[in-house]
Amino acid sequence: MNPTSDTHCRRCRYLAAYLGSLILGYLYLYFTEEQYISLGTSLRPNHTPASSECLNVSQLLSGGHVLQGGAGRPYVIDLGFAHGLGHKLELQMLAMVAGLRGKGRFVGALWTAKSGSGEHTDMITAAPLLGKLWGGNVSDEAEPELVGAARYSPLEDGSCPRRQAGKRVQGESGVAGATLDEVASFLGNGRLAVICPWFDKNAGGTPLPAEELVVRKWMRSRIVKGGKGQSFFMDGTDDILIAVHIRRGDLLNRQQHRMTRNHFFVNVVAHVLTELAAERSAQVVVVSETWRDGGHECSREKKLCNHLGQSVDFEASLRKQVADLGHQFGKWQVQVHLDSDTARSFLTLVSADLLVLSSSGYSAWAGLLSTGIALYPADAKSQSVMRRMRSEAVSSIPVQSGDRWDREAVAREWSRSLVRYSQVRGRPYKVSYDSRAFTIDYNRTLLLGGSVHYPRLAMEDWGPMLKNTALDGLNHVQLYVFWNVHEPKAPQYDPATKTYKHTYDLEGRADLAKFIKLAGDNDLFVDVRIGPYVCAEFTFGGIPVWTKDIPGMCYRSICGWHAGAPETCEPWKTGSTAGCDPWRQQMADFVLFITDLINKNGLSAEEGGPVIMAQIENEFHYNEPVGQAYVAWCGKLAANSNLNVPWVMCNGMSAKDTLNVCNADDCEGYVAWHDKQWPDQPLGWTEDEGWFITWDPYYYLANFDRPPQEMAYVVAKWVALGGSHHNYYMWYGGNHIGQWGAASLTNGYAQGVNILINGLPHEPKKSHLARLHKVLGALNGELMSVVDRRSIQPRDLTNNVQMYQWTDTLGFIHRPACSGYPTYVYFKNKRYMVSCQEVLIVNPQDGMVYYASAEVLPGGAIQTKVVAKLSSWTAAPEKFRRGMGVRKSTYPVDQLSITGLDTDYVLYKTSFKSPADRSVELTIASSWSQVFYISINGGKSYDTTIMNINKGATKWNATATLMGVQAGQTYDLYILSESLGIENGNVESGLASMEPSLNKGIIGNVTVDGKSIYEGEWTMVKGLDGEVLRAPRDGPTQFMNTNPKVPTWFHTKFDLPRWKKTEWGLRSVSLRLPKGLPNDAGGHLWLNGMNLGRWRSTLQPRTGDYVQPEYRLPADALEVGTNRLAVFSATGDWVSSTTEEGMAKVVESYYIPAEKAALH
Repeated sequence: MNPTSDTHCRRCRYLAAYLGSLILGYLYLYFTEEQYISLGTSLRPNHTPASSECLNVSQLLSGGHVLQGGAGRPYVIDLGFAHGLGHKLELQMLAMVAGLRGKGRFVGALWTAKSGSGEHTDMITAAPLLGKLWGGNVSDEAEPELVGAARYSPLEDGSCPRRQAGKRVQGESGVAGATLDEVASFLGNGRLAVICPWFDKNAGGTPLPAEELVVRKWMRSRIVKGGKGQSFFMDGTDDILIAVHIRRGDLLNRQQHRMTRNHFFVNVVAHVLTELAAERSAQVVVVSETWRDGGHECSREKKLCNHLGQSVDFEASLRKQVADLGHQFGKWQVQVHLDSDTARSFLTLVSADLLVLSSSGYSAWAGLLSTGIALYPADAKSQSVMRRMRSEAVSSIPVQSGDRWDREAVAREWSRSLVRYSQVRGRPYKVSYDSRAFTIDYNRTLLLGGSVHYPRLAMEDWGPMLKNTALDGLNHVQLYVFWNVHEPKAPQYDPATKTYKHTYDLEGRADLAKFIKLAGDNDLFVDVRIGPYVCAEFTFGGIPVWTKDIPGMCYRSICGWHAGAPETCEPWKTGSTAGCDPWRQQMADFVLFITDLINKNGLSAEEGGPVIMAQIENEFHYNEPVGQAYVAWCGKLAANSNLNVPWVMCNGMSAKDTLNVCNADDCEGYVAWHDKQWPDQPLGWTEDEGWFITWDPYYYLANFDRPPQEMAYVVAKWVALGGSHHNYYMWYGGNHIGQWGAASLTNGYAQGVNILINGLPHEPKKSHLARLHKVLGALNGELMSVVDRRSIQPRDLTNNVQMYQWTDTLGFIHRPACSGYPTYVYFKNKRYMVSCQEVLIVNPQDGMVYYASAEVLPGGAIQTKVVAKLSSWTAAPEKFRRGMGVRKSTYPVDQLSITGLDTDYVLYKTSFKSPADRSVELTIASSWSQVFYISINGGKSYDTTIMNINKGATKWNATATLMGVQAGQTYDLYILSESLGIENGNVESGLASMEPSLNKGIIGNVTVDGKSIYEGEWTMVKGLDGEVLRAPRDGPTQFMNTNPKVPTWFHTKFDLPRWKKTEWGLRSVSLRLPKGLPNDAGGHLWLNGMNLGRWRSTLQPRTGDYVQPEYRLPADALEVGTNRLAVFSATGDWVSSTTEEGMAKVVESYYIPAEKAALH
């Protein structure tokens, strides 16, 4: 198999091209509520182009050569070419699709082509017959009116290619091309649709396999949707669905010789049941439609006949064959539908897992649109139909009519490509696993995924981001569920029931169900990592801060264990969390709420939804008795929830009822350790780390922006080792709004991953990895055909290079990291060049290299333009009048006890008497990721800044020298405390009262020259006045040069033009900080009343720029037209100068795909 080359034979391309061109007409027929009519037999075109000419659309509109459609009546003109299927089949298909919605009307198609099988004129004469068959009105309409025209073309410029003798391809430019949905909409207005065909290579416009697949998938989804519940299969089961099509029309007089022998169908189905469905229940449905009543006694007597016209009992024959193979027939059901409804028969074939087809065009259509496996008779006279339809988009296997059975071929096709959600959508399916891989609907498949966190991007971006994820060859998306996003406020305790009443936020960015649905809409499965501790560089790891105030609370443990009396907590038995210890009660309430939410919205696999996997806890390592007991409880909670999918635990301990999976930059070393402990589990990799950066320029991790060739190397190596599940953490990191970023985390998250924080591709990384996904997806069948992954052992070549050979046609050549030049190695007389730290995916039979991990091709490009230069600002000082509330105490209260996650700011007020006429030292007990701004003149100016931008929760004494004080004088001390986030890590199995991550602001003694001022009169103002008013202009003054030592609000406006939607689908608008700001400046950004989170001007010496110079302005805050931007600066620094370099700017960036970027 060659996943990177064009394997289509020329005749196959003709067929696929022709089918693709005709599809659009069919789609509309069941979409519309219009009444359809037939063109009848009298309507003829005035112009018949040559077989290789495309009718000029302008001619249709000119009136000289017009086929007119009635007002409000949709017509379809297809200028395609016939290649052996015959026009009666096309008309039958048109009628069949039209009949899906019970309208029974027919749209005629004008054919102008001549081909190798002669001039087909019988398509027009067949129209009345088909109209009658479907109960439609067969009539001619006099002088109907043409309302307009649209054309679908696969070419980039929308032109309809045509060929003239001796000349090169030209483009007809009458009417612009349209998309599939646009054509359907155009028809909905009663207009004429001219559908350009795809021609062969000589004519230009040859479709790519991906283009063919898009059209087929689009048509199939609408057929299945329109005919939902109309197939002959019984709904609501987990059976294997097997459909058999027997060509009933061949039984008409003098046609029996064309029929495939009945024993072919019986033998094939018997082997499928006994080998592929041996442990499964299955439904076998035989359909056999006919064109006309009578014609043969079998038709009249409603019997199934063989090629000799003799009556045949299909079920009895099948039972006998199964018995001969040594099996019982108890769990399999058979239905036989003779002279069956054409539409229902077709739907049955299309929706089957495995099709056994006859040698007819009708079967060819079913195989073309199905995602199941199509078996067809290799020795039938009309086998060319099925042979020509084979392509990368179709699974079809020729089967001999004798007893020979190519079980391996069917097994490969059974898992031929990545299983995608569209193949199981809307019906219950089972998700399981074995040591080789996860199985979806009993099909082994690679799971290639990427993480996208729904709160970290605007809802408007969810759909486009998920669509691009799927287009890059991934088949699932992974997400964390953020408890503190869904439950920002503490629940109410009911002492009578000893339970809590929770109020959950499921709106806006917190609409988890909508995000999961959108993932399914974009053909992605979903892995839901519930936790509820998620780490994720999110504030306090996703745990709500209010939990610390619950009496007896501990974290990620069994509270009370060390006191000797752990409480029983089994809500799956009692139906309540009453009596549970504090942590497990809150955790179980949330976990079970999320699993209920998934099921109630029909999002689980059992409900036909996209959720196929879940995670409990996260990266737990406390391997002590209490930790072991807690992990075991987590496994029971997961197993007894109502979410019946595989549950995993990652990067640490795992429970009996869960799977253990890896988190790392490279999981090669994990394989042996995993297989020793869990030999029956597949190899899963939940976090291929993309890392992150912090405000600390020296925390700039060496692997924050991992090279594309290194990431491709570890992924390809993982698959070579037998890994079947892989996930990028992250695929897109997004941005932190409000207080969501963890300790010292920048506003943007995971800048170095596949998609940049501005929402655009990170090239060439994104394109290089997308190519890998598509190659692996195409090779899925060969990879899954090897059931025992441990049987694949490396074979040593030369120069420390190894070959992992999976099949005769698939191998992975691996060379580890080294120093030196590329080297040549030989395998089976084929020579390969391999670099250090590279994996080649090859076909050992012919030496073809499918993918080279170290060969990085140019990717797309990003262009940026300035939308607005922000030169005009107004400024207003922050007054700290009341903020969000004022609290008085005899000591400084720790910050989180005052603020929770409502704000990053607390102003502490007290006074002290200076001990001497000299500078004195102020010391404040605090912790990392914290800034203090100090004033000794009652807030008139904050002349001293103490900043700690280390990531973590380590205790820290903030020290500042206070200048110019006089002995014996009393000074009003104002300490503005700014939290840079709560650490995402916490102490496993620790008490909440001792959790260091929750220490923010002033957490202990405050001294002046060593003398404590901790006890005394303290006033604490929670938050900023401007935050309460959502960053308004509070008595603005025209910006001049305000005192840079006063916390200040800066305000401006800018206009944003309308967006012309791009191919990428996401708008990327960012604020670029002005140059020249001091290293300690920082604060928060607000756009149209939304708090966009923290900004800082910390310099990065390696780049000479800020650690984060640009901040994405999210789509849920941006407005077309006037936008109001507010910047809070705690130091008062913002506009450094009036020069262009000193100005802040709003910029818009665009992604240009590689094929277009090369032209710029």
